[in-house]
Amino acid sequence: MSVFLTSLQNVLPIILIIVLGYVLRKINWLNETFAGQASKLIMNVALPSSIFVAVLKNLSLNQLLQLGPSVLIAAISFTLSYVVGFLVINVFRVQPGRRGLMLNTFANANTIFIGMPLNLALFGEHAVPYFLVYYIMNTISTWAIGIFFIYGDPMPTENDGEKNNAAEHKFNISKLLPPPLLG
Repeated sequence: MSVFLTSLQNVLPIILIIVLGYVLRKINWLNETFAGQASKLIMNVALPSSIFVAVLKNLSLNQLLQLGPSVLIAAISFTLSYVVGFLVINVFRVQPGRRGLMLNTFANANTIFIGMPLNLALFGEHAVPYFLVYYIMNTISTWAIGIFFIYGDPMPTENDGEKNNAAEHKFNISKLLPPPLLG
């Protein structure tokens, strides 16, 4: 029971901040322009800075070398997630155009916005190196593998009735290095 209360105590501030944001938006304290500016500030300044400080504070070269097996475990985890996703897609006969997204839902998560604060709240700063390994693997999985499955599974027709051409989408290497990962 004590572990549950500690977890709740650590997660409650995050939930309250989400509720506060929702309420402030409903009463128009936060308007459309604020959302875009705040997102840009968070993605390009706050998040990279936070990750950079966390790495400097919690990760040494020796620890990084010891995390090698963690990379393998994360890679196996992502591989199994893709396999389970493929099985579910086939068992439930997910229609074309949704398969790539469904597969991404199984394998890739939003690890940075909720994952990092939640990880810190639940496991403390000593877990940051493991989180960072998972975050890096998740980013690579999303932008190198997941996007391949999404583009490779176009909707049968678009609004104008023309086929969606997956060849029009070019791989963008900069997506593998988003600002939080650079931090």
